[in-house]
Amino acid sequence: MKSQLEELYYASEGLVERISVSREYKKVNEEFEKVYEGLLESLNEEQKKLLDELYYLSGGLESEAGITHFKEGFKFCMHLIFEGISK
Repeated sequence: MKSQLEELYYASEGLVERISVSREYKKVNEEFEKVYEGLLESLNEEQKKLLDELYYLSGGLESEAGITHFKEGFKFCMHLIFEGISK
């Protein structure tokens, strides 16, 4: 079961769709794609399957890191709000 923060993050009208990626992210992503495609062309079928599996696993890691950072940022913000209210 997803937490309320995960529901907010992944909702169809959620925050993840509204976040613009930086130029640096786009640049690194383009470089990643070039390297990935170059490597893919040089592999046999079994190796291609392994590379694809690694690619999808890395995407899962990135997704998990994103939600973890979102949750921690949200918690930090709430602490700041409570601290500001209590003073």
